[in-house]
Amino acid sequence: MSTAESAVSPDVSFGPEKRTILWSLTGTAIAALLLVGLWYWLPVQDYLRAAVDWIDSRGPISILVFFFVYVACALVGVPRTLFNISAGFLFSFPIAVGAVLVAAGTTYTLSFLIARNF
Repeated sequence: MSTAESAVSPDVSFGPEKRTILWSLTGTAIAALLLVGLWYWLPVQDYLRAAVDWIDSRGPISILVFFFVYVACALVGVPRTLFNISAGFLFSFPIAVGAVLVAAGTTYTLSFLIARNF
């Protein structure tokens, strides 16, 4: 085979690194489909509303409870829009902004560390 033919012919063999990438993409696609399916199958919005009502009933420690529920839900992929809005109803404006910013920052940091190490 001449050098011109070898330069044109594609490499159709899958090496170990290509297989690893293929399996990673396949696993990510399956996980995303499962999360979307669970979102539509389970009454997630009802669960979130119940969590907000439960946080409101905790009294003085409700900010800590809000923080941990926000971080836990954000790490598993639950949209945080309802929590951002409900923080304004649960707390005064400065406390709500502070609680959401600290919880979001913690979530982003933990997400980065999880992605980097696992």
